[in-house]
Amino acid sequence: MPLLRLLAWLLALLLLIVAAIAVFALTFDANRYKPEITALLKEKTGRTLTIDGDISLSFYPDIALQLGQVAVGNAKGFNDEAFAEADNARVTVQFLPLLEQQLKINEVHLQGLKLNLHRNKSGKTNWQDLLPENSSKANASAGEAMTSLLGGMVITGVSVQDSQLHWQDDQQGKTLILAPLNLQTGTFQPGKPVDLRLDAALTQNEPPLTMQLSLTTVAQLAENQEDFSLTDLRLQVKQPERLDTNLRGNLQGNLKKERASIPDLQADVILDGLGKVTLSSKLDVNLAKQQLNMTDLNINADVKSTEIPGGQLQQQSSGKLSLNLESGKGLLDLPQTEIKAAEQQLTGSLQVRDPLLPSRVVDGKFSAAQLSYPPFILQQATLGVQFTEGQVKLTPTGTLFKGAYQGEINLDTLQTPATFSSEHTVKKLRTEELLFALTDDRLVTGALDMTAKFDSVVGDEQAFKQNLNGTIDLTLNEGTIRDANFAQKTREVIQLFEKERVNEVGETEVTFTQLKGQWQVKQGVFHTDENVMLAPHFQVKGNGDVNIVAESLDFKLRISEKPKPDNADDLFAPLHIHGAWGKPSYELELDVLLKAIAQRELDKEKSKLKGRFETEKQEQLDALKQKGNEVKERVQQDVQSEVEKLEQRLQDELKNKLKGLF
Repeated sequence: MPLLRLLAWLLALLLLIVAAIAVFALTFDANRYKPEITALLKEKTGRTLTIDGDISLSFYPDIALQLGQVAVGNAKGFNDEAFAEADNARVTVQFLPLLEQQLKINEVHLQGLKLNLHRNKSGKTNWQDLLPENSSKANASAGEAMTSLLGGMVITGVSVQDSQLHWQDDQQGKTLILAPLNLQTGTFQPGKPVDLRLDAALTQNEPPLTMQLSLTTVAQLAENQEDFSLTDLRLQVKQPERLDTNLRGNLQGNLKKERASIPDLQADVILDGLGKVTLSSKLDVNLAKQQLNMTDLNINADVKSTEIPGGQLQQQSSGKLSLNLESGKGLLDLPQTEIKAAEQQLTGSLQVRDPLLPSRVVDGKFSAAQLSYPPFILQQATLGVQFTEGQVKLTPTGTLFKGAYQGEINLDTLQTPATFSSEHTVKKLRTEELLFALTDDRLVTGALDMTAKFDSVVGDEQAFKQNLNGTIDLTLNEGTIRDANFAQKTREVIQLFEKERVNEVGETEVTFTQLKGQWQVKQGVFHTDENVMLAPHFQVKGNGDVNIVAESLDFKLRISEKPKPDNADDLFAPLHIHGAWGKPSYELELDVLLKAIAQRELDKEKSKLKGRFETEKQEQLDALKQKGNEVKERVQQDVQSEVEKLEQRLQDELKNKLKGLF
């Protein structure tokens, strides 16, 4: 039976081989090679290898090498922590392919891997020395054998569980930690695609960031060992109670050039409790220059919040992004931006300079048919938006209640609570439109010119009022006060100065030519020392407080006849307005005015009598003076006549005497 004998010999040989393998497995002690392994790593890299656990070898169902705790020391010049360490490592290979010089690894499993990557302030990393430029080359035969072996290498899977990666960058003062880190791959084979899945939690110190990462893709390295691709790349990024981001696309890159691009990048960002942002773009990354560019960038946002007017904001933007990943400097340029909120639509441009830096600057310019913040509606509006280092500046302009409006609003978000300051200027604003929007009543009409400055804190309504400070300077021209309570009390005094006027609907009005005043605002209390309303024949001066915190007022007015060049008397009737806004009290002391008028008339009569007396007295003095002058003149004439007579008599006597002599 030659066949049976052959089978018997084959069976005996198989049993012998199995027995030999069993004996080898039972007697092999890989731990005795620890010194040689650690010495070899020290020689080649200068690193220290520490193997605390036992090395065990098994042969069924595959050849498996399992290590306990393993640690690789750090590079020279860096700290004393391990460069890499693992709690458990296991590698299994198939036996029969080894006989054909093929390395087929069933699984590489790492448990509790800790990898510490570090770049110091000079830019040197702690992994540069792992491949020294002047390291000796392996001998030709060994190199050929290794190339032949690895050329057919197949790894059916890599598993990394409960691991972490720590990155420290001393140049930028940043640290990044991926932990826990889990990685699972499909079959690795040169030139063939491999499935990858990565799950990790990321923590970063600057800017502070915590997120959960999940990545799946099909990776492939080309035969030239340079070109690679990540097909059907899907990345999910979650920030607890903030956002959930999903990225997808197809990545192509080159390892030697350190460049990669995603021509079809798509992103969906779900903002927790707020809404959704979608993005599409062509992405190019140059790691050698640390440069990222996004072209054909389109951003669409749909955000909902009770803090947004109308409860919803929609934005559509297109443009590009240029960014330096190392410095954070760059520019997000969105020249076509459209924003919709509360049935309003803004169109314009938006730029963000240095978007990754705390000193980022946002600059926007928008226009709109109208901007509404009920009850205020700014028509033919423009809006400038600036943001830098926590400072927000808004510059709205337009037509407000048929008048020209220009404003500036500044917010300081770095303060706690945030503070704001503002300046507002209006020209020829129609007060009847403003008051109707506020109170459904056109109590006061006129063209208002006003300059106002306010500052307060950003918070609830009560905190805003209590911290409101500022000044108001206003002038109201060519207006009327309708017959409300104030006008009624005023008319009781005005009737003494001029006739009433009835408008086209039969309502009694009080007409004035100008109302002007200056106000100071302190902790929600508006105070004025003097407001003046001028009318053709009367004026109203007033001072007092309007308290928007307590919603009350306390105002004292003096209603008087308008001063005239020939009558500078200041007659007035006090009007005291005080109490709650909804139902103020009016106290008019009309008797004071009547007494003043009576006193003025009495003073006039006294003045007349005094004038008459002075006139009569002067007339009598003038008459006496005239009589005195007449008497004096007669006396002078009589004296002159007597003198002349005497002179004549003397002359006659002298002549007679002279005649006797001759």
